[in-house]
Amino acid sequence: MCIGYTGKSTVLMDDAEKKEYMENENCFIGILEDWCSRNEGVELTFFGQPDNLLDKTILDRCPTILLDGRTATATNELTTLMTRNWIADYAGRYGMVVAGTPLLGTNKYAAFSDGTPAMDAVAAWACTPQQGAGIRAVGVYDFSGDYFNADNTYKNMRNMISTLNPSIK
Repeated sequence: MCIGYTGKSTVLMDDAEKKEYMENENCFIGILEDWCSRNEGVELTFFGQPDNLLDKTILDRCPTILLDGRTATATNELTTLMTRNWIADYAGRYGMVVAGTPLLGTNKYAAFSDGTPAMDAVAAWACTPQQGAGIRAVGVYDFSGDYFNADNTYKNMRNMISTLNPSIK
């Protein structure tokens, strides 16, 4: 099961705001903890911004922590996102999610500002150790837009897979 949590940065919150924020977070996490206690054996994946969690213990249950890079327009933004959300205790659990190739007319995040398809750029980025650890997973939104391609069905996804997991020839 994938849980999504973005939250807010608490750096500039005063004590009253931080207390209210913690109550709201505890409510959300409490519901999740209750569900987990009734569904043993279900693997959790965290999706969002773990740095915004005040109580990070829920991450102990998540072997994969996916960061939301769908609005990134360059690989340096992926690196910044990784650096901002890096928690050393969870090294080796991180992954990145990007937008893929949306359907015709919705090409908002399909390519980075240099023209590189987002799927190609994140694959190359993920092959380089980040914060000294390997990227555990890569996710793609709007993948279905890559299906009907006259040149090659799933062309961008195939390129991504070949970069991340090259075949032996």
